[in-house]
Amino acid sequence: MMDVDRLKRAAEERTLSRSELASVVTEIDAGARGPYLLSLLGVVARARPPHAEELLLRFLDHPEHPDVASWVLHALGLQWRRFDLVADRVRTALAGPDDLRDVRLTAATVAAAMYRAGGADDLLAHLVRDVEVAASRIELRLAVEPLVDALGIERPAGGLTELADEALRVGRQRLAEHVRAPVSGGDHQRGDV
Repeated sequence: MMDVDRLKRAAEERTLSRSELASVVTEIDAGARGPYLLSLLGVVARARPPHAEELLLRFLDHPEHPDVASWVLHALGLQWRRFDLVADRVRTALAGPDDLRDVRLTAATVAAAMYRAGGADDLLAHLVRDVEVAASRIELRLAVEPLVDALGIERPAGGLTELADEALRVGRQRLAEHVRAPVSGGDHQRGDV
């Protein structure tokens, strides 16, 4: 096994050699798994060599290793802000009830960032729906945080229930405003992401 911590530091300091990076990619291609694979992908993400996106995208839909898929979604969506590369996966994860929990939670967080950056209203609708259908206090806590983040609202006094109520009120209001807004030629529409 490689000294991944040293390689990560070298990548961050921009001193990672091409041969070291090639060795990392070779290890990934040879079938690295679990935490070791995540660490190797971390080296690539920190180094950001040409075509790194292609390598990371191979692991974006990785059902046998949801922790890897979730990490890649986070890296591409939140760290690199490459919404164009992850938008379809975010929508699939949010729409599908069968998607894996870690990937779905990361997708909700990325969806919030995409919405704040001018993303489509369907992302906000998914986040609102997740709060509406939360069946337990834990599910509600996990669903309300990305919605609050997407909306950029202040937290009201009180607890989780008050926060969820306020987030739903504002989220539904924004969705209604976008439905009522006239479409005018040439203007940027929120559905572009």
